[in-house]
Amino acid sequence: MAENRTPTEFGILEEFGLSRNEIRTYLTVLSMGLSDAKEICSQTGIPSSKIYNLLENLENYGLIEIQESRPKKYKPLSLDHALENLRKFKRSEYDRFKAKLPTLKSILQSRSSDFKSDAIFWNITLNEEEIFNRHISRFQFVEFVAMICIDYTTLEKITRGRMGQDISLNFKEKKITTKLIIGYDSEKEKGKILDWVHQRPREIDSKNQIRLLNERISTPFGLFDLNKVILIMRHPAKQKRFLLSIYMVNKSLYNDLSPLFDSIWQRGEDI
Repeated sequence: MAENRTPTEFGILEEFGLSRNEIRTYLTVLSMGLSDAKEICSQTGIPSSKIYNLLENLENYGLIEIQESRPKKYKPLSLDHALENLRKFKRSEYDRFKAKLPTLKSILQSRSSDFKSDAIFWNITLNEEEIFNRHISRFQFVEFVAMICIDYTTLEKITRGRMGQDISLNFKEKKITTKLIIGYDSEKEKGKILDWVHQRPREIDSKNQIRLLNERISTPFGLFDLNKVILIMRHPAKQKRFLLSIYMVNKSLYNDLSPLFDSIWQRGEDI
């Protein structure tokens, strides 16, 4: 099991993309208040041949400002100002990358192997967080059809973060043919499910159908794009937690499970 580690300034700033030397330099300027390159080199042990580039990088991030004197002086911006600049810098970096994604996709498609989409493939995830990050998140990339059978507990976990919204938007934008069954144990759960249904960005129609089922869904599952299957297994001692999930590309299994989905669907209540 992964250790719970207290976040450090180094760890967080590294996640923002700063190098170790950039962080060392920034923390030194931050602690000194106003300094020149010679003083910063003395405190960090970083040679002068590297320190000027590091300081320019920190100015580009918006963390420090430079006084164009001789010698140059370096001063940290206020923390609120610096962190807002860093947020804007990373956001603009993300926007530039996002604008290049269509070109990158086109280039990578030319290199992609021409594999059989029906070739059997499977993998298993044993951690609840990864069940959602690696398997359930695949519904964000469904191409044309999805049949999903879950319960209130599963719905609650999916919609806790942004994932549920991303899945709903994908289904809406691509006009995915969707059948969604949601099981519930109490009228309270049913009420919460109905509240969620009415807040979704896509209206219920012939291509987007939802039914409720007053039963516990012992094994939530999803079928999509005619050959893909996701099965979620509950923890035997903690029914609101999930133990593992299986993702498969298996047309035969998809066809075997489709009648099961249909039989559950027939028992459901239209919204």
